[in-house]
Amino acid sequence: MAKAGAFSSREQGLIGLGILASDGIEGELKENPETTFRLSPAQPRPFSIEVEASLVERAQEILQRHETTLNRFSPEPPEENPSAESSQNRVPFWPWLVVGAAILFLIAQREKRDPSSPNEPQPPHQQNQEQDRNGDGRPDADFHYDASGRATYARFDNNFDGLWDVIHDYGDAYHHESSTRDLDFDGFFEETAAYRHGVIESIEIREAENQPVLRRHEYENGVFSRESIDRDGDGEFEKVITYDPLGNAIEKAGPAASE
Repeated sequence: MAKAGAFSSREQGLIGLGILASDGIEGELKENPETTFRLSPAQPRPFSIEVEASLVERAQEILQRHETTLNRFSPEPPEENPSAESSQNRVPFWPWLVVGAAILFLIAQREKRDPSSPNEPQPPHQQNQEQDRNGDGRPDADFHYDASGRATYARFDNNFDGLWDVIHDYGDAYHHESSTRDLDFDGFFEETAAYRHGVIESIEIREAENQPVLRRHEYENGVFSRESIDRDGDGEFEKVITYDPLGNAIEKAGPAASE
């Protein structure tokens, strides 16, 4: 795996993952202050996306193409330092930081004790967004957030026929939980991917929804490790192949193992 992009917030990195996944590139979001590629050098980039080494250049091109979208999720840049004259007349700020931290702690404890506050709910940090990437007047990218501003799911129409082809579900956390894809753009989702703490665990492929799994890819710590194949669609895998971390087949099982 190699770094393909660096981001100033976890939210911005998650949007980057969704954009790459919509183009068929799977990646992982990691927290790492050392980055090799930055969308904007003015901001610190503690989060990075890693992809297969052979896909780094393509992933960077895709991220640069969507730089405007990604920058919407970048935190505001820090204010410039005041002049020396004004700083000399300024009251020391650290006591106010202590007071502010204490107030925030009390508010958090109160909300924890009484989650059903009578006050009106605060607006979300991020608003749901729709994008028209090909200019035909119909949305073909859709990003949704919960009341706290966390991403809940994203959808993409990659062939611009008005039907969603890729759906990423983030559940109740920041990281990926599952994604589905319509591989042949027939309106049915043939591919389902499952994640654990944002790391890919398995991919299953069917001829259509609610049909037996014809092919299953399994991963260990995000590395492809086993492939199971059902050739006749009877719900049983006739061939199982195990792979080493470099992608070399090391063991075959089933009636077709000798092939």
